[in-house]
Amino acid sequence: MAAATKKELFARLGKEALAQEGLPNDVRVDQLAEYLGFIWRRMLRFWFPKSDWATKLILELLKLEDSITPERAEAGRSGTPTGWFYVAARYIQRESLTIEALDDRMAELGTEVLRYLATHQLTPPSNSRFESAFRDYVRATITIDGQMLASVTGLTERFARELQQYTERKAINKVQCSLCSSPYEARPQDKSEVLFKPQQYSNKTRLDTSTVVRGICPICAIELMLRQVQQGMRAGSAQDEKPVTLWLYPTYFFTPETAQVIHDFINQLRDLNLPGLIFSHLERHGFTLDALATYENFVAPAADATIGTTWTLRVPQFAERDLASLFFFTLRPAMSKPTDTDSWVVPVFYALALPLLLDINVVATASFVPLYSSSAEFRGTTVLDAPHSFTKYVLDGDELRVDQIEPQLWRLLRLYQLHLDVFAEPKDMRWGMLNGVAKDVDTDPLAVFSYYERKQRAPKKEEAAKGKGKAKAKTQPKTEGGDTIPPYVVDRYMAIYHTLRRDTVTSFIARLVDAYAVFYHADYAHLGSAYTVLRPLGTAIDVTKNSNPDSDEETLILLIAGAINDEMDRVRNDSATSGGFDPIWMDKSQGTVPERLDISRQAIAHFAQQFVTLCFNEYCKGDRGVLRERANRIRSAANFYYLSQPYARRNRTNSGSESSEASTTPKE
Repeated sequence: MAAATKKELFARLGKEALAQEGLPNDVRVDQLAEYLGFIWRRMLRFWFPKSDWATKLILELLKLEDSITPERAEAGRSGTPTGWFYVAARYIQRESLTIEALDDRMAELGTEVLRYLATHQLTPPSNSRFESAFRDYVRATITIDGQMLASVTGLTERFARELQQYTERKAINKVQCSLCSSPYEARPQDKSEVLFKPQQYSNKTRLDTSTVVRGICPICAIELMLRQVQQGMRAGSAQDEKPVTLWLYPTYFFTPETAQVIHDFINQLRDLNLPGLIFSHLERHGFTLDALATYENFVAPAADATIGTTWTLRVPQFAERDLASLFFFTLRPAMSKPTDTDSWVVPVFYALALPLLLDINVVATASFVPLYSSSAEFRGTTVLDAPHSFTKYVLDGDELRVDQIEPQLWRLLRLYQLHLDVFAEPKDMRWGMLNGVAKDVDTDPLAVFSYYERKQRAPKKEEAAKGKGKAKAKTQPKTEGGDTIPPYVVDRYMAIYHTLRRDTVTSFIARLVDAYAVFYHADYAHLGSAYTVLRPLGTAIDVTKNSNPDSDEETLILLIAGAINDEMDRVRNDSATSGGFDPIWMDKSQGTVPERLDISRQAIAHFAQQFVTLCFNEYCKGDRGVLRERANRIRSAANFYYLSQPYARRNRTNSGSESSEASTTPKE
């Protein structure tokens, strides 16, 4: 049964039960029930957990001990003390109190409870472990006018007590605080005190025992409980949401003006739409800091209602008048069961972008407590604390200086752009595959173009019935250049490739394509055929793969040049159906037919030499097995590069007219 349906059912049954007994159902009952539950749970049961007289005492003070049993009063459902609501309703029914009289009666009831405790000499604990630890912690950490509240002797004794407690408790396998090394006594963590799961491994617990519950000290418990209340996190399940917190530190110090800017930015921050930022904004205005700074959807105007309905942000309520000394906000994936990759995608972007936008230092971490008390404790401008592994393939490290951030930011956004273009769907970004994409591109940047081919090979979802699809296809005009890659896609993937490739990777694709484009062009109408566009390169790859491994470099060059020359003879003889042409052969201004053939063959020989040197020997290390494995990536990259060049738009009609004397290739 759905939660909403169950709630409606219980509400209806409750009203029917109240109507049968004639019990009231108004705000007076709610007030008294909450007060009775507070006295019973937060006072008597908390102060005296082993007592069995707490419920009887309250019923006796209300003079309901004969009509309501203690078990009925303590009954509850789903965390709601329904029993005390029943007690309150019975009492209001009998006394018929007004709201003013009810306030006086609740005050009298509290006085009677305290009088009972004094009469029976029941003394509540006057000093909890939280209070004593908090007072000691404040004295040891607060500094006023450069003078610490604690003396040097007191700090020395505190350190000695901390070391002694850690050593003794470690030796006898007692609980240690898993978050700090404080001198305060730790106890097994309670689910209501912490945000992460209690059953987790800690290196402060011995491995040869069955104890798996981590410990926590009073200070860490207070810190996490306050954070839980302030940020609305759910106890025990916040870790499942995989939140990542961004701690914002000033470059030197926050002035009133800069602090106000950070304050307003965080308060108006909204959910980030990465596809919109990349495809709708940066692709139009350029991947520059000026374009990034003009993106208006980072924040929302103060009057925008979406501020209160964000899904991925948890922002503390910073005071409007008093300036905060430490700013932070928490990001979590907007899904029910996020992966580690999902949790780090947006935080890594913010960690790189915010220092450039707001002139601050940023620390991104999954920790609920700050790692540093000030920016003087770390040297980098951006610090990523144990980020997901995809960052190591695209970033130069986990701690970046200010001069390193901008190129790393564009590398990250280009990686996101590639992933979203290939794998993303409207309702699922599939960030779980990002690590594999980053690894492939880092291993070989030519994988950028292979991912586009993978996208094209993916099965398309049927959006309409077959009949409607055929009718729609007939009405759509055909592209002038055939079914080729759109120019904006070519520009996008070339930009991704140039941004993601490292300097250690030799850019040989351009030299190879330019070399064969001297003697071979594909017709504009056949640009959609990768085979036609890459005919000389494909021949060179096939000849090399099938050649004798014992062939030396000179022999391999001759084999490739001969095969390509034969291929070009067929292109020249069957220019109408081959889909390509020889621009040298078509250009009469370069001499007679034999002279043009000689120039073309020289270009073929030069391309064969370039292929063996750049592609086979350097890129594939002279290994035919490596060439087979990388052949598809080479073809994909070459196809994109060819389509990005001006000669891809040339046709045989604007490359010169074939003379009558050159209607056939002369035989030697």
